[in-house]
Amino acid sequence: MEINQGMISLKADDIDLKEILQALSDETGMEVHFNSPETSELITCRMHNESLTTFLSKLLRNWNYTLMYREDRNNSSGPAFLWVVGKVPERVDPTESEPSEE
Repeated sequence: MEINQGMISLKADDIDLKEILQALSDETGMEVHFNSPETSELITCRMHNESLTTFLSKLLRNWNYTLMYREDRNNSSGPAFLWVVGKVPERVDPTESEPSEE
């Protein structure tokens, strides 16, 4: 993982999600918390020069999470906490009709 001027690049081949988020925490100082015991997932991806929000939305597309910011003394804000709270339930296509009960 590389962070350059706030932009994140990552090349991962079967790396555990927790390891990637720990590296992000180490680089940014952001605290990462997991509310789910099942937070383990192997990640394979390539991202180049992504903003933090785009990076997280791609990386955590199968997870529910909250990103919280903190304001510093200079009135600028930065990421403070990332809470990963659990897997996104399988989605049902709303255009598919349910079988009728006859």
